[in-house]
Amino acid sequence: MPGAANRNPITTEVTVRKLIESTLISADGVVGDPQLWAMEYRDAEVEKDALERLGDADAMLLGRGTYQVFAATWPGQVGEFADRMNSIRKYVFSSTLDKADWNNTVIVSGDVTAEVSRLKQQDGQSLALYGHGLLAQTLLEHGLVDELWLSIHPVLAGRGQLMFRESAKTPLKLFAAKTLGTGVVVLSYQPVRS
Repeated sequence: MPGAANRNPITTEVTVRKLIESTLISADGVVGDPQLWAMEYRDAEVEKDALERLGDADAMLLGRGTYQVFAATWPGQVGEFADRMNSIRKYVFSSTLDKADWNNTVIVSGDVTAEVSRLKQQDGQSLALYGHGLLAQTLLEHGLVDELWLSIHPVLAGRGQLMFRESAKTPLKLFAAKTLGTGVVVLSYQPVRS
């Protein structure tokens, strides 16, 4: 039944879709405006890694700021990753955005945690979340983020929005680490739920 939670037919256990955040971060903790400091590290290996992660998702969640950067960037790009970014279902969470012209985008302006909880209960693959802005921080604080993938770039951005803002303490468990040829280190964590 569409919109119903996934059910294991043997145990009648309800499963939910994973929400996986992927964030580009500089060595000095900057997450804002990665197009200014991260793109020189984006080679074929980095793109392949990003495509593998996005390949497990069938929808993407974005805050308004990330949406506006992506919508200005990806429609003019070519290649497998660009094709995936342009075709995947996108939910942009904003109370101020009037229209979304990027292909396959829906604006969501209701209660963020309620809407994301509803999306996680629907049938489907994982949900991808990009950037660690207000949307990601809110979802992490409400226990809705299942995995946090930080791609730490070997650069001191020097300025910009920092990832580290005042928020609740969130213990993390490292479950994977990978160093790419450009020096980007991808650390994969799961929030530890008490």
